[in-house]
Amino acid sequence: MGRPHRRQVAVLAVAGVTLLAMANVGAAAGASASVRHAGARPAWATAARDAGHAAAGGAVDVRVWLAFRDAAGVRALAAAVTNPASASYGHYLTPSEFNARYAPTTAQANAVASWLRSAGLRVAAIPASHRYVAATGSVAQAQKAFGTRLDNFRVAGQLLRAPATDLHLPASVASTVAGVTGLDTADHSRRPAGHSSAPAPPAAFLNAEPMSTAYGDTPATFEADGTTALPQYNGATLPYVVRGYTPPTYRTAYGLSGSGAGSTIAIVDAYFSATMISDVNQYGSNHGITPALSAGSNYTEQLAPRFSYQSPHICDASNWLSEDTLDVEAAHGTAPGATIHYFGAASCLMTDLLDALQQATDDPQVDVISNSWGNTEGSATADEITAHENVFLQGTTEGKTFLFASGDNGDELAASGTKQADYPPSDPYVVGVGGTAVAIDSTGAIIGQTGWGTNKATLGTGAWNDPSFLYGSGGGCSAVFTEPSWQASVTTGCNGMRGVPDISMDGDITTGMLIGLTQTFPHHKTRYSEYRVGGTSLASPLFAGVVALVDQAARAAGHQTLAGPSALYRLSSSALTDVVAQGTAGSMPDAGNVRADYANSLDASGGILYSVRTFDQDSSLVTGAGWDQVTGRGTVNAGTVAALAALTP
Repeated sequence: MGRPHRRQVAVLAVAGVTLLAMANVGAAAGASASVRHAGARPAWATAARDAGHAAAGGAVDVRVWLAFRDAAGVRALAAAVTNPASASYGHYLTPSEFNARYAPTTAQANAVASWLRSAGLRVAAIPASHRYVAATGSVAQAQKAFGTRLDNFRVAGQLLRAPATDLHLPASVASTVAGVTGLDTADHSRRPAGHSSAPAPPAAFLNAEPMSTAYGDTPATFEADGTTALPQYNGATLPYVVRGYTPPTYRTAYGLSGSGAGSTIAIVDAYFSATMISDVNQYGSNHGITPALSAGSNYTEQLAPRFSYQSPHICDASNWLSEDTLDVEAAHGTAPGATIHYFGAASCLMTDLLDALQQATDDPQVDVISNSWGNTEGSATADEITAHENVFLQGTTEGKTFLFASGDNGDELAASGTKQADYPPSDPYVVGVGGTAVAIDSTGAIIGQTGWGTNKATLGTGAWNDPSFLYGSGGGCSAVFTEPSWQASVTTGCNGMRGVPDISMDGDITTGMLIGLTQTFPHHKTRYSEYRVGGTSLASPLFAGVVALVDQAARAAGHQTLAGPSALYRLSSSALTDVVAQGTAGSMPDAGNVRADYANSLDASGGILYSVRTFDQDSSLVTGAGWDQVTGRGTVNAGTVAALAALTP
């Protein structure tokens, strides 16, 4: 489509761990002594923006996140099981073993619940994992419970509520609390009011002709009518965009073998598609992907419970269905023998997505978890990062590999006003997956590739208008996480901070994947159809399929590997393909492609619009030799699976 298929979730910001400092202020719920907690205030809640006290009767929907019983021990174990020099390398726990050893206890959860109730808040939910206590109430009650003042702040034309001071927690529960979220009213994203069943299929979108079948086989010399000439672009005739690659084409192009049998891929998204299985199987039948998905056999679908109660109606639920289907079709097609476990969050809110992510992490069968959601680091609080990272720590000790799309807005300057990396892909416990542009010929061979970064030039009167940045692979330098030891040997240009992404696969929408799903056409008619999509949300599930192939090969050799990004930095340069800058040997054959779009998204009755979509112009991010902030260490080739599977202590 004309947009990346990555759903932004306003998650997370600035500090990697929650800060606690003793302070005898006696503010929380009448306690005589309390502990100062500094991780819940958003970065934007400054004195200069303060617009006065929030209304005492305003509604609050809060989560108190509970700490592991031995947080230092969890971090030490996560480091040991991923360190080839450790005797514990590859010796993973099961989810039940992890929870028995480290999960918060019933008594701890009850103590936090009792404290919240004492301030007048209503305890709404405590999940079986005891990872948090969810509560609702008023601003006045929240101020009493957390020993703070909730004020309104003027931020980018909005009036948002947030703590004006650090929180103060009762000393009796302070060591149990890892973080607090929900006290601010920033967009923590996405939801049309809750559904226990799938929303209607999305409004129909179809790609317009002309298109190339294989890369470059249809020159853009004429418009769709075959007689109206199109101008050259910078003196060259460009080809029309490809119709869309399919997973079998990717398997051939990347030199992939194996089926992923014995491995389980988890897909975490929001909502779920009621036509998922029929769509994926129709797609597989159309493109030679076997076996088919069968519910209860090689496919399961789980919906996370709703523990958010006052969420704004800001999610376009139907628009997520194409994302859900893309992720499953890409992962299943790349590793057709793997089992797919789909986890659908109750909404696109950060808290609901975290619930689904926790479900996937607690699933003992899951090996790799692909996620196509996230947002800028600067949009998060330290406590939100802590809540996410606790899930990543658990999964790492269990040998699970977390993948996150690195973003579709390049350096994020145009989207947020600040150059920054996205979170969660910047977290050192996850693999950040970036995007490339790939030219694949009719034999399935890659004839060129470069970083994904698109400038768009529209057709004016007989000439192309000046191009402007549209979208591209997310990346950059973290402002939160220091450079991990396994990345220190890579020249990142990040001045000692974590660099993103780690690896990349096809993500450019111009060279994207054909997907198939049920769409809603005029007059409320629904039918299956196919169209091309892209984004790093394509790259992530593609790489999830690769990880399943690695798991299959490693298990055949009698061991496990790849529980995080560090393994990618142990590979020799020949085990990955270094993605080069456009205009150098091995890059894309053309400066860009011409794309035709139906003005009404469906047919030519409303006219056809033409544009040039360029390659490797990714905001300020630059593709170059070695690791770079667009494609990471590079992309997959025929030696990648075997090299990763062979990694041993």
